Amino acid sequence: MAHRYFSVLRPVGIGTFPKDGMCRFQNFDHRTTVIEIGREAWGYLDYDRKLTDKEADNYDLVFCGEI
Repeated sequence: MAHRYFSVLRPVGIGTFPKDGMCRFQNFDHRTTVIEIGREAWGYLDYDRKLTDKEADNYDLVFCGEI
């Protein structure tokens, strides 16, 4: 089971996400509306753990749920 977060302010790249527990990421070709979070995002990241609220806030990541 993974925890999915969407990057809402920038594409995923070096220094734009917490490293600990990150399993994979996917950037979109352009900013895309994500129905599950009700806003646009540049891509998503999957983690093997739930991020703390501070981690998610520091990197402008929006939690989507477990996948």
